[in-house]
Order: sequence, then C-alpha cells, then structure tokens
Amino acid sequence: MTGDDIEGSTRDIAIFMDLLGHDIQNSNQAVLSYLELILSSPATDEKTKKYAVRAASQIRTSSILVDNMKTLMSIRDISERKLPDVDLRQVIEQSAVKLRGLFSDRRIKIDSSGIAAGTIVPIGAYADELFDSLLMNIVHLSKNEEISIKVDPQKDVMADMPCWRICIRTSDMNMPTMFVKDLADISSSDDLSKIVRISGIYFAGTMAKALGGRLEMTVSENGSGCTFTLILRMSDTHD
Repeated sequence: MTGDDIEGSTRDIAIFMDLLGHDIQNSNQAVLSYLELILSSPATDEKTKKYAVRAASQIRTSSILVDNMKTLMSIRDISERKLPDVDLRQVIEQSAVKLRGLFSDRRIKIDSSGIAAGTIVPIGAYADELFDSLLMNIVHLSKNEEISIKVDPQKDVMADMPCWRICIRTSDMNMPTMFVKDLADISSSDDLSKIVRISGIYFAGTMAKALGGRLEMTVSENGSGCTFTLILRMSDTHD
C-alpha cells in the first residue's frame, strides 16, 4: 500500500466517521428527549428516575466518545503545529463542572489545589478533550457513588525537553485486569467489549502521543485505585 493509498483510506474513514457520527448524535438526542420527558413527569417514581438519570448519562458519554473518534482522525500531525497556551488549573476546573453535570447521580470531587497558578501547557483546545476523556473514563470505572480525584503536576525533563508530569490519582477506580500492566495492551486486545470500557483512556493516550508526550499508568497492588501520569511539554514561554 502506497502513501497515497493510506492517505486516501484515512480520508475515507474520516468522511465515514463524520457521517456516522451525525446519525448517532441525532439518535442520541431523540433518546435524551424521551428520557427528559420521563424525568420531568410527576408520575415517575424515584427508582425509575434513578435509572433514567444513569441512562441519560450513558447516552451523553456515548456522544462524547463519537466526537473523540472524529477528533482522532484530525490529530495525526498536531505535534508539528504550534498550539496556543492554556492554563491547566482552568482546564481541570472546567472538566470538573462538566463531569458533575454529566454524572449528576455521583458525588465527584476533583482536587486541583496542587496546580500552581500559571501552570501552562501548549495544547490549545485539545486540552478540554484530553482531560475530559480521561477523567470521564475514571468516573466510569468507579463503582462508588463518591469519587475523589487529585491532580498534581510536577516539572520534569523528557528527551532534553522541559515538560510537565501531571499525576491524576484516584483510589476509587477499578481498572480491568487485562490492562493493569501496560496501556499498550489496550490496542492489541481482541476483546472489544473491554476496550470500549476504557476508550477514554485510549483516546487520551493517543492524543498525548500526538502532542509529543505520553500517558503512563500505575495500578495499586490491590487493584483498586490508579495513577495516570500525563507527560506534556512545557510552553516555550514558561519561566
């Protein structure tokens, strides 16, 4: 297969994803409208409302996953482009607000106090998608009603390049056993049902790599709790 063939195939897949994504989003919106009618009805009992809230959350997150797949088709060359600086604390705080709206039946606490003012990463609008996807997947993999996540960046150097090691820790997450050793196992797995469960993590890792960094993972010995480390280069304007 030639380079032109690959480029053509990639373009065809991108067009297909755009068309498919449009249909899925329209379908999701219709389902959400029915669920909102159920939730707004005075005749709906509390147990049904609880299930409807969770169903709506699943629909909304599936819409996000579709958008993620479409984004992946457009980020192959972003490491070669200069992207705008963004404030990491603001990104995390905005993600926290989105997650609480998305998972209204869960109590989500994201501690960003370890992020110093002026912690800048040069990844532009991709920052929202990157952190939203990773944090959303962490919440999905937690079985607890209350979820605590701590975000703590540290300065480091990777391949002679100043970078941030952004640690995202939680004691509430249950990582599927097949992926506890290496995130590379995600792309080599033939069990699609389990890959879907961690698609947000896979998306975040793919995007981090495209941005010139990487995503690492450490699972606690008892299998409950996990630390993700996003390594992203510092801004050229960083002191």
